[in-house]
Amino acid sequence: SFFSCSTLCHPGGIGMSPSHILTGTKTSLAFAYDLQTFDKPILTIDLGTSAICCRENSYYTLAACEDGKVKLLDGGLRSNKILHNLEAHTGPCSDVWLSPNDSTLYTCGRVARPINPHDALSPIKYSYDPLVKVFDLRTNRQLPPLRMQNAYPNYIRFVPPPLSMGGYGAHMLLVSSNGAIQVIDPNGNNMDTQNLFAPLSTQRDSVTSVAVSSSGQLFATGNYSGTLSQFALGLSNEEYNLGQIQKIN
Repeated sequence: SFFSCSTLCHPGGIGMSPSHILTGTKTSLAFAYDLQTFDKPILTIDLGTSAICCRENSYYTLAACEDGKVKLLDGGLRSNKILHNLEAHTGPCSDVWLSPNDSTLYTCGRVARPINPHDALSPIKYSYDPLVKVFDLRTNRQLPPLRMQNAYPNYIRFVPPPLSMGGYGAHMLLVSSNGAIQVIDPNGNNMDTQNLFAPLSTQRDSVTSVAVSSSGQLFATGNYSGTLSQFALGLSNEEYNLGQIQKIN
């Protein structure tokens, strides 16, 4: 089957070099491989549905899935059991990200609604979930959600600020497939919100990937049309309108 996502795993501890990789597939199965041998899976996990994206923290390996749930797996890859299910969205997850403190999970996805709510056999209509769902992984409890203004989030990334600003993870990028981007403070300081836009080549074009530099000063978006746009971070509101510093076709 086709691989749908993957993440490097550190069963011996996050501070050590990665020794394994977890891969999701278009089927319900996920596989863990030893990076030294990589000949056959050391672990096969039945998620019950296709995995959309995978991450890990100090305790869990996580798989965000087609059924809208985030499955928490043993971070040490000692078991193929699902330890916990987080009910994130009624439709498929589209992205999941961990806060730098390793204990807060953010996920975006879709909402599934029957076209005729009074008919049990009615076809399902999917739309983007306007909310970013937030979970505390220390208690596996859901926290108040975040909302992206004027768009629906499809990607989540954290922005590492310079060390002079006090450490890692003060801001978050929320990116919509239609190119809308918000830089927000996930702790709720709305005065610190910035808005910008990744240009699309046509009306059918869409953002398909996002990456943030380790310095936290640059980020880039990739479009379905093959265009890469690079932006500078840390600008004023006026400068953000001119924040796109490079475009590559």
